[in-house]
Amino acid sequence: MSVAPTPLHSRTILVDSLRKLLRRDAAGNIVNLLSKIRPGDVPALFKELSETEKAAVFTAVATREPQRAAAILPEFHVQPGLQYLNSLEVPVQAGILTAMTPDDAAEFLSEMAEEVRESLLEAMKGREAREVRYLLEYGEETAGRIMNPDFFAVKESLTASEAISALQSRGEAVEVPFYVYVLDGRNHLVGVLSLRQLLLASPETPLREFMSTDIVSVSTDMDQEEVARVVSRYDLLAVPVVDAQHRLVGVISIDDVIDILKEEATEDVYRLAGTSEDERTSRSILHAVALRMPWLFVAFFGGLLASKVINSFQSVLSSMVILAGFIPVILGMGGNIGTQCSTTIVRGLATGRIEVGELWRVLFREFRIALLLGLLYGGLLALASAFVLDVPPEVGFLLGISLLSSMLIAAIIGSSVPMLLQRISVDPAVATGPFITTSVDVLATLVFFTLVNLLVLN
Repeated sequence: MSVAPTPLHSRTILVDSLRKLLRRDAAGNIVNLLSKIRPGDVPALFKELSETEKAAVFTAVATREPQRAAAILPEFHVQPGLQYLNSLEVPVQAGILTAMTPDDAAEFLSEMAEEVRESLLEAMKGREAREVRYLLEYGEETAGRIMNPDFFAVKESLTASEAISALQSRGEAVEVPFYVYVLDGRNHLVGVLSLRQLLLASPETPLREFMSTDIVSVSTDMDQEEVARVVSRYDLLAVPVVDAQHRLVGVISIDDVIDILKEEATEDVYRLAGTSEDERTSRSILHAVALRMPWLFVAFFGGLLASKVINSFQSVLSSMVILAGFIPVILGMGGNIGTQCSTTIVRGLATGRIEVGELWRVLFREFRIALLLGLLYGGLLALASAFVLDVPPEVGFLLGISLLSSMLIAAIIGSSVPMLLQRISVDPAVATGPFITTSVDVLATLVFFTLVNLLVLN
């Protein structure tokens, strides 16, 4: 049965219906109602419910239809999903984890305490528990951890008709058979072919005669972000995962890659802001304070340095007090250019569109952009200060040069720092923002007052 996405007005009706059913304690009707909704639409419904209502709805589904709960749970972020899961009895939790794909189950179990994880693995069915244990042996955020060990592969000696019969016999045991992987006698990955190729081939043709040996694969220890780049670069629907002996051990499908891209993009955005994804899922105010405090300290220290620079030029500033009003403009424009440059570079490094070896090309490009923008806005500031605020022309010229200098400094720092951090294996998304804020404020202030001092002396 086809189920359409839930529009906003229908969502309101569904939320009202869920609340009425909860008041009547009609668990069976709640399950029936949610069965008509796509799993991906359930988190949007839960946003309208209270914490007590969410727990009651999920418990009703989990106890009556573990398969449905297993489809819904991965649609939530891990931490909220764990809260719903941990509210259930161990046998119910084990039933839901068993019904999940092994990679999804491993993601939730990896976030649990070791003793809890072991008790749940003991309660799960034998085969599913073994697959999850196998995935948990690999490091976090690697291809081995996120791969699905349930895949369809056949021996190279089979014919096309035999391969089709083998696929039909596997039935729903294969999650998403986008490709047919071909193995030799020692389970080494030697070929791949699409379902279209398989169906159009002559029934008696051996697979080795029409399979492709130009295989794109990833290793079990490859970082998940690099896996996403590989899938994106070659426009794949799934990518095979091989071990050190080039034996096929799992498959990563496009839906997992989309989740990776969302996760990495969200992580980068939070890091650029000097905080963490943990803050969004944490309910503790003190925890949020602890996450933000280190990076705010960097900005605080930078502000103190900038204040020190300003105080050292106090005598110069007192002779031309009007200039103090332009400091926010000069620092603000520099900060904006620095943020734009760093965001572009950090995202380019994350997606593979920019390589560390391209430092000088990237730096030259961003410098030219900042130069043109600096000339434009520096000229506007000089004209506005001279004709609107009645500032002497030479002072307006100084302000324009200061703004240009601030934007050029910011562009150089915002472009080079992420590249240099990447080169020394420091995550540029974490350190770039605070570093740019501090350095641009200090250097731009120093340049501004140096120019002011020269004007006063002359």
